Amino acid sequence: MKVMERRTQTLEKGAWDVFWAKEQKWTALENRLGGFPPKRHTRPLARFDTIIVWERDWESLAAMEAAYEREGADPETQEVNKLPSGVAGAHFELFMIVS
Repeated sequence: MKVMERRTQTLEKGAWDVFWAKEQKWTALENRLGGFPPKRHTRPLARFDTIIVWERDWESLAAMEAAYEREGADPETQEVNKLPSGVAGAHFELFMIVS
């Protein structure tokens, strides 16, 4: 079963640069570890400075779990987690891809 991971994040006012810098570090970490599909980042046309949505499609729930398990065991993950995020709130969803 293929799944889509979606995260909607509300940013602190004026925190786009802080968020994007950390997001680039996550992307580099995921690329180094391998097994992470690319993310699609979207911003609303209105209120674009306060919300970011990213999605990615996984071949299976097991593949997603294995990738995040590797990421969680990697020492660099703790270092990236220590960086300021600029995120005030977040919402996580998983969808089964049906077509």
